[in-house]
Amino acid sequence: FRMKRAAENEEFVVYYQPKVDLPRKRCIGFEALVRWKMMEGQMIPPDEFIPLFEKNGFLEQLDMYMMDEVCQLLKKWEQTYPSLRISINVSRMYIFRPGFARRVLEIVERNGVSTKQLEIEITESVIFDRSMELFAIIQELRSYGFRISMDDFGSGYSSLNMLKDIPIDTIKLDQVFFQTNHGNTQRARDIVGGVLSLAKTLGIHSVAEGIEEADEVVFLKEHGCDEIQGYYYSKPLCVEDFEAYICRQNADR
Repeated sequence: FRMKRAAENEEFVVYYQPKVDLPRKRCIGFEALVRWKMMEGQMIPPDEFIPLFEKNGFLEQLDMYMMDEVCQLLKKWEQTYPSLRISINVSRMYIFRPGFARRVLEIVERNGVSTKQLEIEITESVIFDRSMELFAIIQELRSYGFRISMDDFGSGYSSLNMLKDIPIDTIKLDQVFFQTNHGNTQRARDIVGGVLSLAKTLGIHSVAEGIEEADEVVFLKEHGCDEIQGYYYSKPLCVEDFEAYICRQNADR
C-alpha cells in the first residue's frame, strides 16, 4: 500500500549520473537512477527498497515509470542536447516476461524519441538463469535499435563465456575491481587492462563505474577505457543540477 501511495504522490524521482567520454573529457550520456523522496522529505536509498520491490513485483511498474520519465526528458532535450544517450537498468525479475521488448519500444515510440538514444543495462547475473532466452530478447531489443550494456561485468563467473555468446554493445566494469587493498591493486589493474584490451579487440564499448580517484582515471585512459562513471566526475544529480552540469561543461569547452 505504501509504495502505491508513493507512486500516486510522485515520490519516486529519477536522478542522473553523468558518463564522461574519457579521451575528450566530455559528458556524452548518463545513467538513470531511481530515488524515493518521501513526502516528509526523507530520501530512501535504492538498496533499501529495490530488493523489496523485486520480491513483491512492484519493480517492473517502477522501471516502466522511469523509462517513461527519461523518454520525456530526452524529448524535452531534443533540440538542446540531441546526442545525449541514456542507460537504464532492467531487472532479471521481469525481463523474461513475454512482450518485454515490445513494451519498452512502445514507451519510446509514444514519447517520440529514438531508440538509439537508449541503452538497456542488464546485470551480468542474468546470464546464469536462461542464456538462450536472454539471447533472443537481446536480439529483439537490438533489432529495434536499442543498445545493450552488460552491467556489473566481472562480478560473476560467466563473463568471458558471455562475451562469446551474448551480442552486447557495452560492458560496464564492476567497481569491485577498483575497491582493492594494497596487496592486490596491481593484480586487479592487470585484469582490468586485459579486459579493456579484449573489449577493444571485440569492438565492445567499455565503461568503468564507481570511479573516484584521479590515479584510476589516468590508468583507465592509458588502457583505452571509453567512458567513466563515478564520483570523480559527478554524483547522481536531480534533473535541474544535471542541466547545470551540462551547461558548465559546455561553457568550459
